[in-house]
Amino acid sequence: MLRDHLEAMKAEFPTLSLRENVPWREVTSLKAGGDIPALAEPPDDIVLARLIRFCRKRRIPILLLGNGSNLIGSDRDSELLVIRLNRGNFIRICFADGRIIAGAGVRLKDFARACLERGFGGLAPLIGIPGRIGGMLRMNAGANGASISDHLYELCGFGPNGESWSLLKEEVAWEYRHASLPPDTVITAAIFKLPPASANEQQLIADELKKRSERQPKGFNAGCFFRNPGKESAGKLIDEAGCKGLTVGDAAVSDLHANFILNLGHATEKDISDLMILIRQRVAAYSGIYLRPEVCFASAEALENFYAAVPAPRVALTEDSPLYGVLKNIGCELVRPGEPADLIPTGVLPPETLTERACAAWLRDLVSHKK
Repeated sequence: MLRDHLEAMKAEFPTLSLRENVPWREVTSLKAGGDIPALAEPPDDIVLARLIRFCRKRRIPILLLGNGSNLIGSDRDSELLVIRLNRGNFIRICFADGRIIAGAGVRLKDFARACLERGFGGLAPLIGIPGRIGGMLRMNAGANGASISDHLYELCGFGPNGESWSLLKEEVAWEYRHASLPPDTVITAAIFKLPPASANEQQLIADELKKRSERQPKGFNAGCFFRNPGKESAGKLIDEAGCKGLTVGDAAVSDLHANFILNLGHATEKDISDLMILIRQRVAAYSGIYLRPEVCFASAEALENFYAAVPAPRVALTEDSPLYGVLKNIGCELVRPGEPADLIPTGVLPPETLTERACAAWLRDLVSHKK
């Protein structure tokens, strides 16, 4: 039990800020979920490395918390130690030799402002994302066709045993809302190489913030809940499937932007999760596309339950198939030939039909014929 180790943790780390029974409402923008058993905020990377080793030795699972702006808190009793990097060097920005070093806990808006003051630009497309550098890099957050990794030079952090590591941008595979970093690694800082600010950089930032304000709903939310399936818009699919205005408990699909779920006041993790499942069901029935979450769950069990409630077809396919990328985009579970599968495509669609919607309709027909 985590609570059995807290006294030893306090004695081992006298400079560690450690709070017990912290409501998820206090540290997430969605404000759903119960209480965090313990929230640790290390003062520096030395204490963080030792804390990681302490938890590893005692088999205490940890969860890194950034800005809490795309996280669904848990209703369940948990053994997680939640760690938030919001002190000391974790929230510092340094400029040296044309490069910018940002701690993992730096807010993007603060980073962009500081860079602009020094004559650096390139961040205007991302300015409306309410995240911190570490969390944004972990999921390769992006907007308007740009991603946080675009101007990255190097990443630094700790491994599961508290060992330090660093990786150049080219050593990581960056994909849409994904970075090939092991889940048990911790990002502590990043080095960026940004272009010079354009003459209208400030106006670009102001325009992006205005656009976001007009197009995105107010209230308790976690930003976009589902990833765009390839070139398709998740929000448009949710709207077309008739999901705007749907509610479960105190969770509701926004009437302004269908890819936003709002907490109307007292939504639980279960309310949010059940509404996400209902959306996935309706969009799959309407289009054959199985939406995948862009938000994160504090509870691994909640994420597993989400996928299990509306399972996508398992399709046996080689990675060099022209269908591979598009079927991945529409949420299919892709397995190697010879592994158990619901479908084994025997033909190849002509290139002109390789769109997400066309492949989803084709796949849905195959599934219905098989049944």
